[in-house]
Amino acid sequence: MEVSRLIHENPETRFEEHRAVEWLCAVLESRGHAVERGVAGLPTAFRSSMELAGQGRVVAFVAEYDGLPVIGHGCGHNLIAGASLGAFLALEAVGAHLPGTVSLLGTPGEEGGGGKVTMLSRGAFAGCDAALMFHPAPFTVMIPATLTTADVTVSFRGRASHAAANPENGINALDGVINTFNSMNALRGYMRRDARVHGIITRGGESQNVIPEAAEAVFSVRAKDVAYRSALVQELKRCAEGAALASGARVTVTNRGVRNSLTTNRRLISFFTANLVSLGERTRAGQPRPFSTDMGDVSHSVPSIHPTISICEEGVSLHSTEFARAAGSERGREVMLTAAKALAMTAVDLLTAVQEPHSRRRAAAGERR
Repeated sequence: MEVSRLIHENPETRFEEHRAVEWLCAVLESRGHAVERGVAGLPTAFRSSMELAGQGRVVAFVAEYDGLPVIGHGCGHNLIAGASLGAFLALEAVGAHLPGTVSLLGTPGEEGGGGKVTMLSRGAFAGCDAALMFHPAPFTVMIPATLTTADVTVSFRGRASHAAANPENGINALDGVINTFNSMNALRGYMRRDARVHGIITRGGESQNVIPEAAEAVFSVRAKDVAYRSALVQELKRCAEGAALASGARVTVTNRGVRNSLTTNRRLISFFTANLVSLGERTRAGQPRPFSTDMGDVSHSVPSIHPTISICEEGVSLHSTEFARAAGSERGREVMLTAAKALAMTAVDLLTAVQEPHSRRRAAAGERR
């Protein structure tokens, strides 16, 4: 609870979570656990593993700890870090009676950085039989709906000139960015209901009396399936190219990375649900709003769960200052401890479950989806 409080009160943005990592690792090392820092070449990624009483499955508790600019922990990652740390430490008490290995895997840069995607591609999840985490939310749902995501940068290059004395000599790069937004907004009425395209202007000029020579925007393109997401990325590219033609500026469209939708493992979530209910939490089917997570990519390679548990009223929005307050509340801390217990109990269920014959596992491979 103390580590969660410190992380909440000192938010750090993606790949800059140095204090959060130090606080988490200090607890692990104080209890005699070795910590590997810089996992997968990411300075704020780490791993600590605990070998139990014999050969068996490998279960990873996944920790997130980055915050959002300005808003701080408006997604409650301080509670995710605390719950996964608690679940890992809980296994100390019963490790002598369990086969297998448990690990705590610190994964930075979830908020727009895709840290888990990088870690997955560099082998950080190799050998894991399960990846477990929970996420705080305004709703409790065991199998959340998620969207695939592509992050796209649109950069325009024009020509600077004095905005009053010689405007005719300039080519306004900012006009290209603005027209791209306007064109995409015109398409919203024709998009599927599961699609989302949203962005910000990251560069719009240096001075109001200089026609902007360079301007840039970053967009997230989301959809339920990869094919439609890819089609929307092409629409965005065409809008940008049209804006370049209209403004006279040059445009470059760069794909900054993609993230997959979440695939929940049915067997693991049945364990977790039963454990959560036994601890007094109520669950429900369906979800009011979809979201995206880099845990989606992990779930396509490693059996995974990413349930959400309510820490506030449903009217509160994720990524808001109200939700950030909830992530530092007494209710938030109570939910974090309940999630830690349910995660630890789920790991015990998996570690002690009878290993299925190889032929049956292959036949049931669809269970991962």
